[in-house]
Amino acid sequence: MHQLRDQTVDSISIVLKNDEMNYLGPNLLLHRCEVVIDTAARGLVVTRVSFIDCQINAKKPLRNFSFCSARLQGCTVAGTYFGCDFGRWPNDDDYLEADVLGCDFSAARLDGCRFIDCNIKTLVLPLWPCFTVLDPVGRCDELVRLEWPGRIRIAFESHRDFPSQTRAVTYYAGELTRRLGGEEEELKLILKTLSGVIM
Repeated sequence: MHQLRDQTVDSISIVLKNDEMNYLGPNLLLHRCEVVIDTAARGLVVTRVSFIDCQINAKKPLRNFSFCSARLQGCTVAGTYFGCDFGRWPNDDDYLEADVLGCDFSAARLDGCRFIDCNIKTLVLPLWPCFTVLDPVGRCDELVRLEWPGRIRIAFESHRDFPSQTRAVTYYAGELTRRLGGEEEELKLILKTLSGVIM
C-alpha cells in the first residue's frame, strides 16, 4: 500500500504503481509535483487532495475515475482518460474545494470525460481528434436531432443522464467511431457546422 495524507508535499515525483493500492489524501496538498499514474482506477483512491501546479500523466489509460474529490489548479494533464470526471460533484459537501481550474489538458486524450460545476473558460482542452461539447445537458435535444454517422447519436442521448451542472464533455473521435461506427471525417464535418463545440 502506498499512501500520502495530512501533509504538504513540494516538487517531488510520485509514481502510483499497478501492483499496490495507492491512496492520496485526505488533507494532502501536492505543489509542483510530477504525478505519474501507472495503475488502473481500481488501484487508486483520491480523497480531499489539492494538486497545485502539478504535472499529471496517466501512463496507461485511466477508466471511469472521478477526480471530483480533488482540486486541480494550474496543472498540466497528459495521458489517456476514458469516462473520467473533473470538477465538483453536485451536492457533495465532502470536499467543498473540489474544482478544476486553469489546467492544460491539450496533451491528454479524453473520451467521455465530463467537466462538472467548474469554469470551463479557464481550461485548455485537447483539439481534434478530440472535441468538446459545451453545455451538453442543455443542448442534448438539439444534438440528438442531427443526422450522425453510425450510432453516434447514442453518445449524445446519454447527456440526458448527466448532472445538470455538467459544463462540458470531451470525446475522442477515434474511440467514439470505434465503439459506435461511422467515419471520423464524416463526424468532423458535422461538428464543424455547430457552435458550442471546441475542436
